[in-house]
Amino acid sequence: METLQQIHQIHQIDDPRLAPIRKIGQGGLVGALGPGLFIAESFRVVKLLLKSDLKILRIVATSDWLARLEPELSLKLAHEKFE
Repeated sequence: METLQQIHQIHQIDDPRLAPIRKIGQGGLVGALGPGLFIAESFRVVKLLLKSDLKILRIVATSDWLARLEPELSLKLAHEKFE
């Protein structure tokens, strides 16, 4: 079972950890990540995702977003088992 594996705080839009996401490009998201995988971008969608039972593999966010999502992130992490 896959679990939340990584949380990355970014400080600049050119952060190299965003390179795989940048390579997908506009209109290329569908199917590019693999079956059942998607990217949640808006704050509201990320917040809803954290409250869901869906598995999250990676979070890439600014320090502001991480702070604002802290209650939901803490609950999600409390229910995840790290490998």
